[in-house]
Amino acid sequence: MRKSAKTIRTYLEAAQWLAAGYLIPAGLADWDEVKARHVQEWIITLLGRYSDCSQSAFNCTLASHVHNVYKITLPQRPGN
Repeated sequence: MRKSAKTIRTYLEAAQWLAAGYLIPAGLADWDEVKARHVQEWIITLLGRYSDCSQSAFNCTLASHVHNVYKITLPQRPGN
């Protein structure tokens, strides 16, 4: 499936944000080291940081990216 340039840019920005905000500080230096639990922990951090509206939009984008790249489905947040 072909993705639009905007979608690819969004995925790239999400990956850069994940790397800068969580992976590098946690000592992970290579994408091969990243596990589903790292992405889940980052999402939990973000859930505590942003409003419900921005969380919802971000979660949809990130969940789609994680599913496409890692072939995993992220757990639903209670109440969503």
